[in-house]
Amino acid sequence: MKKIIYFVIAFALTFAISSCNKSEGCTDSAATNYDSSAEEDDASCTYVTDTTTITSTATTGTTVGGTTTDTTTTDSTTTTTGANTLVTGTTTLNLENISITSLSGTTTIQAKVVGSTTDGLSIIISGDMPTTKTTYPVNNPFSDTSTASLIVNEGGVDWAVELSIFQGQITIVNQMDVVIEPNSDGSYSISFVESKFVDNQLAPTLYKSFSGNFTVKEYKADYTLTTEGKTYKASGVTCSQTATGISLTASAINEDNKSGILSIYLPDGATSGTYTVGQGEALAWLSPADGVSYINAITYNSTGTTEIYNSSQSGSLTVVKTGDEYSFTFSGIPTSDGVSITDVVSGTATCLLK
Repeated sequence: MKKIIYFVIAFALTFAISSCNKSEGCTDSAATNYDSSAEEDDASCTYVTDTTTITSTATTGTTVGGTTTDTTTTDSTTTTTGANTLVTGTTTLNLENISITSLSGTTTIQAKVVGSTTDGLSIIISGDMPTTKTTYPVNNPFSDTSTASLIVNEGGVDWAVELSIFQGQITIVNQMDVVIEPNSDGSYSISFVESKFVDNQLAPTLYKSFSGNFTVKEYKADYTLTTEGKTYKASGVTCSQTATGISLTASAINEDNKSGILSIYLPDGATSGTYTVGQGEALAWLSPADGVSYINAITYNSTGTTEIYNSSQSGSLTVVKTGDEYSFTFSGIPTSDGVSITDVVSGTATCLLK
């Protein structure tokens, strides 16, 4: 009987000692200092805050019975907002030549990777840029006006969202979103985070994760012909520096899909102020005198022939220059084809000097 009692006491002591010797550490797998060998949590877990973890996967996939399996090598990096960047894995690509173009009811946002002629991204949404912060699920804006199309061109591959077809229905395998937010200065902040892309939408062999964050301004022009009663709109407008002045040229289209061109010419070194709309000799617009500007609001008929333009001009043009940006406002400028058609043109325009 004594032997049994001694054995029980010895076993209890052994269990108590082993319990006291359990290894301690962080047992939360989501923490940055997770310890897989820890048996008890010691409240030492730490976490990443106020940043976004970008995960990159570039893998070879094998499709069996309609299910894709892959072996994944994962790299992680941390990025913060504020820069014009496209992030993939541990690589950050800087973006430039970011532009917004609206045409025929769709808006296209494009950006190029610095130092590359092929790499970049393209986002397409239906309608105009939003007036409030808007989240667009990536799908097809032509089938659903609340969604966006997103293509990333990188490494010779056009990366896009993965699709699946089942019983004739197309679904998104990994849903991603594009967020567009207007800013107080007239620009737009655009972002998408941890989005999984594939090299072939229906039969992927490579997978990669991208995150994008950039800011873009929309430079556009509108002009209205009073008698015709139509407004012509242009986007993606730029200003050019020439040897003799500064010029804006914008291809526009009205609500009837009739095309036109707005051109504005300023003297070299033009700054903010009010400029007389010139009545100079032929080709005087090539080299405007100080304080003088020229405006041509051209439209075309169905055969592509010029239908109306400015031959004799008067009035004034208001110019506001902020850095390399120009804003123009004009109203009540008489225009004609020089023969029989007359009208009055008014409008606004913004551009970035390049």
